[in-house]
Amino acid sequence: MGRAKPMATLRGAGACRSEKEMEERAMARSNTRRKRTSQTKRRDRRRETRRRQTQAAQEQAERRQLTPGSYRRRRVFGWSLVSLAVLVGVQHLISHMGAFTLMSRGVDDLVAGYPLAALLGVGGAIVLSKT
Repeated sequence: MGRAKPMATLRGAGACRSEKEMEERAMARSNTRRKRTSQTKRRDRRRETRRRQTQAAQEQAERRQLTPGSYRRRRVFGWSLVSLAVLVGVQHLISHMGAFTLMSRGVDDLVAGYPLAALLGVGGAIVLSKT
């Protein structure tokens, strides 16, 4: 049979260290460990979720915000619709008084009368309200 192998070859090269060497090595490792100065902070997931939602809402509001030029165009368009509604309503009222007629009475009542004036007025109010 064969001879028994020395302990150093079985456990690796560093197995035959003296106790002093092992203590020095343990002390060196313990000195390099991170020292705890305060308690670790726990994650507040509700707060993080609320923060993410707030940031998302702010980004969405910034995207939706009107520029001064688009705001002005929207106002001009809305007031134009309201003015046109007033003009159509006044024209329809004058045509009913018999002062002048632009089209036949039936067409004037169905198409270009109060219903059209009301639709234009409502449309203008909607455009103006979304500012």
